[in-house]
Amino acid sequence: MLRTNMNLRIGYVNVRGLSRTSWRACCTLLTTHFDYLFVAKTWFVNHRVYSHDRRFISSTPPAPKSANGRQHKGIYLLGSREARSKVEKIDVMEYSITFVQDNQSFTGVYFPPAKTLSMHTLAALLHSVASSAVILGDINTYFKDPLYQAGEPGPPGQIELFQDFLTNTDQHHMKPSTPKIRLTTDHDFVRSWFYPSATLQLLSNAILKMDTDHKYTLSLTLGTGHPSSCIESGTIQRFRVSRLSRLEMKAKIITLIRQ
Repeated sequence: MLRTNMNLRIGYVNVRGLSRTSWRACCTLLTTHFDYLFVAKTWFVNHRVYSHDRRFISSTPPAPKSANGRQHKGIYLLGSREARSKVEKIDVMEYSITFVQDNQSFTGVYFPPAKTLSMHTLAALLHSVASSAVILGDINTYFKDPLYQAGEPGPPGQIELFQDFLTNTDQHHMKPSTPKIRLTTDHDFVRSWFYPSATLQLLSNAILKMDTDHKYTLSLTLGTGHPSSCIESGTIQRFRVSRLSRLEMKAKIITLIRQ
């Protein structure tokens, strides 16, 4: 039986290199807005540091370094404390991360521009995530929709491919409820059973102080959208370090570490 009364908030942002400023903004978003946050085009900046952070759940495989010594691509999945404990499964591919919660799949993607990704490859990528309840990401496509879409429509081949995808699946292209901000290349698709309770907002990256040329962070709410993760910072336990000198405490800590 499908669960449709889920309360969940999922975000997606393209950072074009995960600077420390953008990392701090992402961590703030997890505290104030989201259960889960996909961070795209990290370029694996400070990957060794970020991948050991408590909010880090998964990453796409690190890409080889280019001639100038910089890595490209990179998607992270970050989560609040409560959300991390609810992840049942993670599936990582070159251009996507999918996690499972309550037997539902949620996918974050980054599809490169048409000049570097063939239509055959893109069709295969779409097929691989078609069963996901939610797909968020930068798909490098502008749709023909003057009310909700900024920029000129294109590329034509990708528009046609996504239209066929929507026709042949029960995915719905979400329209933002945020006034005065229109979609660019970051989009969200939701399966029919979540669609009636889903709301998409576009959060200004300028206000969030992100180091990126992308204008917004996708903010998808499923259900009422009141995640308990919003009070995470207020539930941190504090300990008296002096107690570590007790022999019984040392033994207990060693036992816990082994577990």
